[in-house]
Amino acid sequence: MPLRFRRFSVRSALSIAAAALIIGGLAACAPAQNSKTHIHNGPSKVPSASPTPTPTPLSAPTTRITKTCSDLVSAAALTTSLGASAPAVTPPPLFVSDIIFQEDGALTCNWSDNYAKDAAETSNHLVVWALPDVSTANWSQATPTLVLSGETKTTLIRGNAYGWCNPAIPKGTVCSIDTLVGSTWLSIEVESLSKTFATSDLGLTHFAALLNPIVTAAQASSFVTEPKWTDPAATTTPTTCTTTLPYSEVATASGATGINAIGPDLTDQESLAEYLGAAASVGRVECDLGSGDEKDAFFATVLPGGAWAWSQDQTAAVSQPGYATVPSLGTKAFEYKDTNANGVEIDWVRGDNLCSISVTLSNPAKDASVALALATYVNNEIPG
Repeated sequence: MPLRFRRFSVRSALSIAAAALIIGGLAACAPAQNSKTHIHNGPSKVPSASPTPTPTPLSAPTTRITKTCSDLVSAAALTTSLGASAPAVTPPPLFVSDIIFQEDGALTCNWSDNYAKDAAETSNHLVVWALPDVSTANWSQATPTLVLSGETKTTLIRGNAYGWCNPAIPKGTVCSIDTLVGSTWLSIEVESLSKTFATSDLGLTHFAALLNPIVTAAQASSFVTEPKWTDPAATTTPTTCTTTLPYSEVATASGATGINAIGPDLTDQESLAEYLGAAASVGRVECDLGSGDEKDAFFATVLPGGAWAWSQDQTAAVSQPGYATVPSLGTKAFEYKDTNANGVEIDWVRGDNLCSISVTLSNPAKDASVALALATYVNNEIPG
């Protein structure tokens, strides 16, 4: 999907190999299958002619968190905690994870006094991701990565919490906190340019007054609404990379050797919450593969029921270099040059599922043809 951008990271970098070892046993959850059986009782009769009904478009998923951002954090409390005013902000649309978080029914809140500087850790800001229905197994998978990235178990933040604060550069403090409250994962980053603390615990103690009320709100039984959003028209998708994008198929299409898993890359807070929280909850399959010499990379995703996001996906892509439709994959398919990854990406809809292939090769002239070959393979694995 277009505009591959991670919001920010305060963690020490994780190697892809280490992340892969931690989450290697996690395959994306199988998507829910919806079916309806129609039972007719009584004498049959020839129906009278009637106009063909017009299909009603499926509504896009919305947040399942019943509290708004302003319900969770007051402007006054934020100003007191940060030592500066940080108004609510709306990030530019369609980060790569936006679709995943929205389909999961998550809530994302941002406050910042200089959003453009958030990634550089030179702004006063707070971001909160509230992810519903996170399984205990997935949280258990996440916690070793939290520890590797610097967070430690803490009682200063309520819930099953991990946190870490460090002095920002050139001044201030930035903290990352992750806590499981029932089955809701709260992933939080907060930074103050004027509040400096000598230890991580002192920073967590300071920000606890701002963050613990969010945890308290999440403890309410009404915090998350059920059921989870689903698309009844979505067809069954492959649930593992073994069937979605086999190594042998990648090698045949590209000529690359030593194909192996290289991810996913969980080097920032949003990536971790996306992969082990939202993406696992909605059943997204993500396959991140590379050649043995690390010169070729292949990424495939299948989002069950993700067709609702087609229009916004296409709107973001149409201005990208090399944009063109791909008729062989259907009427909802396009390709473009992924300038962030220096390769070619193809996005398309199959069986109401949103699919994507991104290919970056040492020989860029082959990017498009290999991407199409792999997209065609994945497309054929999914019922239309």
